[in-house]
Amino acid sequence: MDANTSKLDARDSLCVVGRSQFVAGETAAIDLEYTVGQAPLAKGAHLWLLADIRQVPGSFQATDPDQPGYVRASASGGQSLCVTCPGEGRPGELVRTLDLLPAVPEFLHVVEVLIGDRPLGPGDAVRFEIGGHAGWMVPRHAINAFHFWVIADRAGDWRFELSDGKYHTFIPARGDLALPSPICASISVLPGPPRRLAAVIPSSHRQGQLNPLRVR
Repeated sequence: MDANTSKLDARDSLCVVGRSQFVAGETAAIDLEYTVGQAPLAKGAHLWLLADIRQVPGSFQATDPDQPGYVRASASGGQSLCVTCPGEGRPGELVRTLDLLPAVPEFLHVVEVLIGDRPLGPGDAVRFEIGGHAGWMVPRHAINAFHFWVIADRAGDWRFELSDGKYHTFIPARGDLALPSPICASISVLPGPPRRLAAVIPSSHRQGQLNPLRVR
């Protein structure tokens, strides 16, 4: 597991399983594991997996396992999980929300997991398999750390819905509820080899004249 693991007071954790370093733009499968801390997740609870889109990664989808970006979630205790992607069918497959700023950016790819038949107890884990055999496109813009976040709605008190045709909003069942804080794990995205080298110089010059050479 990746050492880059974030924890809450309840000692939930999120980590990368296996490989955690990738080359920008490659197609790969990525596994994340969320582990329940001291407080269980009830039947009807939710998990939301979020990924930043600003470095141009592939999108998420939960409908076709033979296509890129397919996300599967499984529970270590065999609990039934329902996986959906709120951005599927929307332009760019993206979701916009202002509810998590500044910890989490506005433009996101999102996976929603509904806990089905039985609660998740302390120590239970949910494995997110991103990409499957068709893979998922790693962000095209190299960045030292590309982040994933998970939000745990332990009692099923929240809904994540499109509120005005543009923004998604976390809607509480009661007015006194505080939105759970996200936890984070990251992968490292490195630049790949150059694909093209271009030298830019003036088309003409005088003998002995010095001209700048620009390489891009």
